[in-house]
Amino acid sequence: MLILSNEKTQRWFEQHRVPCIVAGSVYPGIDLPFRDIDHRAMCRHAAGVMLAAGHRKIALVIQRSRRAGDVASETGFLEGVRQSSHPDATAVICPHDATVSGISNALRRLMDQRPAPTALLVANPNHYLTIVSRLVQMGRRVPEDVSVVSRDEDPFLSYLVPTPTRYVTNAHAVAKSLLRPLIELLEGGAVTHRAVRIMPNFVRGESLAPPCARE
Repeated sequence: MLILSNEKTQRWFEQHRVPCIVAGSVYPGIDLPFRDIDHRAMCRHAAGVMLAAGHRKIALVIQRSRRAGDVASETGFLEGVRQSSHPDATAVICPHDATVSGISNALRRLMDQRPAPTALLVANPNHYLTIVSRLVQMGRRVPEDVSVVSRDEDPFLSYLVPTPTRYVTNAHAVAKSLLRPLIELLEGGAVTHRAVRIMPNFVRGESLAPPCARE
C-alpha cells in the first residue's frame, strides 16, 4: 500500500508492474489502483457553496506541495468558479510553505488585495487554526468579515467557535474501500475496481455566511 507517495514513487511502481494500491490520489497519466477522497469534487462543491452564499472573490489557501490530492483540489476549486453562472466571480489560489510564518505572510498578502477575498477554503485543519487566529489579530471577524471553510476534518475543529464549516470523511468507509483491493492483491488477483473516490459529507458550521453580514 502506497501512502503519501510522490509522483516518482508511483511511476516506479507502475513501470515495474509491482502490485500495489494507492491510499490517496494518483498523478495524471499514472495507471495504478487507488482509493481516495474526491478532492476535485469536494473543492468544486466548496466553491459553489461560497458563490451561492453571495461571495464573488474566493480563495483556496493551500500548501505548495504539488501532491496529487492538492493538485486536484486546485483544479476543482477553479472549475467551481469557471463553471458557475456568476461571470463576475473570481478564484485565487494562495500557496504557502505550511509554516506558521509562511501561512501568515501568505494570508497578509491575500487580504491586502483590493478587493480582498471574502471567503477562504483552507486545505488543512491545522492551517485553518492559523488562518482564523491570524484573521482575529488583523481585526477581521469570522464570518462577519471573512468566511472560512476547512477542506479537511479534525476532532479539535468541533471545539472552535464559531464552529467551522468543513468536510467530514467517514473513516470506516475509507478503510472498507481499501480492504477489498488489498485482499484481491494478496490472493494474486487483479483489483476489480481500480479507481474509487469518496465524497466527504459537507457540514455547514457557523464560519460561513453571506459577505454582507454585518452587525
